[in-house]
Amino acid sequence: MTLQPGQPAALYKRVIAGVIDYAFLWVLLWAPIKLIFFGDIDREIEFTRSGIGTHFLAIRAFVLWLFPYGLRDLFGGRGLGKWLVGIRVVDATDMTSAASLGKLILRNVTIWFSPVGMLSAHTHPDKMRFGDRLAGTAVVDVAYDPMSSVVARRLFKAMVFLAAGACCIFSAAFGFSKLVRNSEVHETAVAFVTTYEPLHEVTGGLSPDNVNLALARYGPSEEGAWALLVYTQKIEDRVMQIKMLMTRKLEGPTQWSVADASGAVTFKGTDTEKQRMFAFVLSKDFHRFLTQEEMRKIFQEKRPPMEVIPELKETDNAPAAPAPLAPKSATPPTPKPAEK
Repeated sequence: MTLQPGQPAALYKRVIAGVIDYAFLWVLLWAPIKLIFFGDIDREIEFTRSGIGTHFLAIRAFVLWLFPYGLRDLFGGRGLGKWLVGIRVVDATDMTSAASLGKLILRNVTIWFSPVGMLSAHTHPDKMRFGDRLAGTAVVDVAYDPMSSVVARRLFKAMVFLAAGACCIFSAAFGFSKLVRNSEVHETAVAFVTTYEPLHEVTGGLSPDNVNLALARYGPSEEGAWALLVYTQKIEDRVMQIKMLMTRKLEGPTQWSVADASGAVTFKGTDTEKQRMFAFVLSKDFHRFLTQEEMRKIFQEKRPPMEVIPELKETDNAPAAPAPLAPKSATPPTPKPAEK
């Protein structure tokens, strides 16, 4: 492949191209890989307890750095990042020829030494990092046809960038959502949201068909596992958001339970909007509306309800068992008077 000669590419362009390539590969591939490899979050959590699983973060970084990040420049000496910023990898002995497949793979495998290599490239006359000198390659600016339109070229690149970004977002959102929804934790959370009577008194009733997963964080714990799930629901006259802390024991891999929940419901009227904040701590069989001060501490200062609401303060170190998901009694629990 014969190319027009180009000048050595600026280091900042090479850094930007590398960040774009890695970000797209990470977002596009990682969630589907986890979905295929694990299937649900319970299997992922149990894998992280294993010997090899303790190095899970290093493993996934290595996999994405070595493959397919090491193959990103095989399309004419440039991947998406280099194409967007206008640079290309060429043969160092002939700047008008594309680098061979073996040279491209060799230079990309050395990306593990990229920070040191970039520092050395800063002092090299041809801006060649360690991997380029080892493989006999160079990174140059692409010489465009002077008759081509700069505006059309940039517009096309912007469209490709947005399309690739949309694909990555869809892939990550779909894969991550399926990973959570395939787990028992999702069914337990939806059952709580749609059947817990004290919550219905606040929200006005929820439908399982319209409960949307907005956020999920999870991981192993000494007792078993934890998960923080956020669900939203939009109905014609109200918008609901509820955050739930889920836990499970080691001996019951799929027996999740709701430890506490908090959130807000905004009721839309013809003239005004009315918002209700709420908190439930099932381990204390506690439920009521919150004061403005309690709402500020929980939702603005991000403090857990156990630390904010006086009735929930622990009197001893013994953990209380979670209460079953049963309808609220006719008489709500009376707050205990503060001790003098």
